[in-house]
Amino acid sequence: MLAGGALAASLLALQGCLPGLLVVQAVPGVMGGVAMANADNRDPFVTRAPYAPPRTDAELAALDAHLLAAHCGDARAQYWLASALGNEFNTSPDRIEIYKWLRLAERGGIAAATPQRERLDASLTPVQIAEADRRVHQWRPRAEGCPASG
Repeated sequence: MLAGGALAASLLALQGCLPGLLVVQAVPGVMGGVAMANADNRDPFVTRAPYAPPRTDAELAALDAHLLAAHCGDARAQYWLASALGNEFNTSPDRIEIYKWLRLAERGGIAAATPQRERLDASLTPVQIAEADRRVHQWRPRAEGCPASG
């Protein structure tokens, strides 16, 4: 516990930081571009690096199409999703989720997913790999709203 004088000095030192902290908390909301009704599907893409420009409506539409196709079982879209989750604009990638989508893309016949997944294997703990495998086994393709395959 800080003594009264030390506490007062600490509060004075932090006082100048408070506006910066408030701005940092507000930034993720603006960095992701336009808020959409299905924002929960975009969560990994909302927080972007500070140098990333806001997404255009066309980019958001393409993102929605890729997310839908991945959740519907399209292996190419699953590979795209794994790659996008790990790209430089994602400031906090979920490596277990990336592993899951790479594994699903592998199941769908995307050979390029294997070397990426193997590199990721080397950086995950056995517990993380077990969690990723659990997610893969529990994953089921979306049943409705999927684009017609062709």
